[in-house]
Amino acid sequence: NSVRPQLPDNGPLSVLLVSVPNPMPRPGTPPVIYSALSGAQAETIAIAQVLAVPEVEITLLSVAQATWNNVLNEINGPKRFHIVHYNGHAYFDRTNPKKSSLVLH
Repeated sequence: NSVRPQLPDNGPLSVLLVSVPNPMPRPGTPPVIYSALSGAQAETIAIAQVLAVPEVEITLLSVAQATWNNVLNEINGPKRFHIVHYNGHAYFDRTNPKKSSLVLH
């Protein structure tokens, strides 16, 4: 038996999916090159298929659409997301953890 989550009373459940399976290299000396994440695209497709019901509204930013500006515009836009799911690389700065980040396209 599966349990369905409680959906909001004021409209559909709003989900932002951000998928960056193979980000562009980052400038630097030497440039930072991230390996491709073979399962990231399949994960995104599987999540979108599971959530493909009328009560859920999905916004997908994938590959080249998953830029800093596009993600920021969605998060700061008029739509409020109940769930934000990211798959991709992350960067951790050990000397200054506040400079750590998700790696976008």
